[in-house]
Amino acid sequence: MRDGTPLWVQVAEPRLRLSPWVLGALGLQAVALAALCWWAVRQVTRPLTQLARAVDGLQPDQRAAPLPEAGPREVAQAAAAFNQMRQRIDAHGAERLQMLAAISHDLQTPITRMRLRAELLADPALRDKLQADLGQMQHLVAQGLAYARTDQAPHEPEARMLGNLVDNALKFGGAAELVLNAAPGAVELQVLDRGPGIPPDELARVLQPFYRIEGSRNRSTGGTGLGLAIVQQLAPACRAQLSLAPRPGGGLVASLRWGDAPAAVTPHAGQTRWPDTGS
Repeated sequence: MRDGTPLWVQVAEPRLRLSPWVLGALGLQAVALAALCWWAVRQVTRPLTQLARAVDGLQPDQRAAPLPEAGPREVAQAAAAFNQMRQRIDAHGAERLQMLAAISHDLQTPITRMRLRAELLADPALRDKLQADLGQMQHLVAQGLAYARTDQAPHEPEARMLGNLVDNALKFGGAAELVLNAAPGAVELQVLDRGPGIPPDELARVLQPFYRIEGSRNRSTGGTGLGLAIVQQLAPACRAQLSLAPRPGGGLVASLRWGDAPAAVTPHAGQTRWPDTGS
């Protein structure tokens, strides 16, 4: 002041006061923004998730609906390329089966003529050996034709699958044991034998057409390497899953599962067991 009296001015820190409804509105906006971001990310990544599942579940012997070619341009292009690749795989598999069916069908007539001519041989020992070779050849051709026709969905595929599994058990184990395990919404049918079994590293390979482990390449078994492959081919059409596992104590367990049955259902009161049937 002019008279020398000091003047004190106290300035308080400015405070922003917001009403509760403003804070609530800001909170709702934040929640809505987070939800919108989550939805946008899901929309972008959903085609990628579908593509990943389709790639993971791709099987040459199973038909599936094409992927929707939607989403971002790059994702749509990837889905289109995947659909084209699957179409080429299906076409290649169909062509392979048609060729196998044609060859197997055309071989049946000359084999039959050769068997008739073999009957004219004077040497009984030579005649029997030739007939055995031709019989084995004709069996192989018949199995090849049966495998090629599995894509046409037989009238009773379940009976065909069970018959092949039992025949495989009798052929290599001399006896077959059938166990039926039932659970809510699931059924598992097991065919067990006490044969030489299959090494763990061969379990996946024996499901391939014409693949045989070395122990089955002899006249006593007469295996063609198509019995299990036919079951594997028919299983998807029946909504079943085929699995092979070593049997404790020796042998093989072949399982057909429908529904949500686990890989090895524990036997319980719903189990039905048949005695062994020898060959």
